Amino acid sequence: MTRRAYLAEFVMMFLAVTLSFFAENMRQGWSNRAAAREYLQLLADDLHDDVERLDFSIGFKRKKEAQIDEFIALLRSPDRTQSTARIYYLGRLIPVREPFYGSEGAIRQLENTGGLRLLRNHAIIVALNRYIAARAKVYEIQQLRDINSIQYKLAANRVLDAGVLAPLLNTDTNGDMPYGIRPPEGNPPLFSLAAEDINALIYWASNDKGSEEMNRQLMSRLKQEALDLRARILQELS
Repeated sequence: MTRRAYLAEFVMMFLAVTLSFFAENMRQGWSNRAAAREYLQLLADDLHDDVERLDFSIGFKRKKEAQIDEFIALLRSPDRTQSTARIYYLGRLIPVREPFYGSEGAIRQLENTGGLRLLRNHAIIVALNRYIAARAKVYEIQQLRDINSIQYKLAANRVLDAGVLAPLLNTDTNGDMPYGIRPPEGNPPLFSLAAEDINALIYWASNDKGSEEMNRQLMSRLKQEALDLRARILQELS
């Protein structure tokens, strides 16, 4: 084989390897872009579900804040003994929670499979990090609310008769009532009318309301972060 033939064979082999390398890079690039789009679509779907859950939790907290205001007003009223059925009912409703827990599927896939490296849109990555941080703050305040509710329950135990309070919750017989809680018949007496007991219950109920308000405000911010992130994702996918 002549020198020219060797050179031609070498060039052909070099071109074949080079083209194969470029083809593999192109194939990998297409695959990565397809995977990134799939992750983004999953994330957009999860964010849509999160916004719906947030709307429900925010609405629930607004209603809970109004219930606590009414509960405190009734306890402060000199005619409280004429409204004890409502006091018992509200007192039993206050500990009920509707916490928010976001969808984890897409975010976990991105974190566990290294999918984050496939996202090339810096604005989406920044918005995603903001959303994750805001969501963690909501979870933190929800836990704080759980701790505060312990003190509320202890204070309620001194004012509200457990014998009256306990039967109010029955999901079998009260299925037509929110959370299976039904007001008591008549106006059963309070367990204590002592000023210090009433004052303690009012304090911890108002504290509980403060936790609900803080959580609602954080949820509203989280919702805005979710909407912003989803809008960026949909723009990227369009």
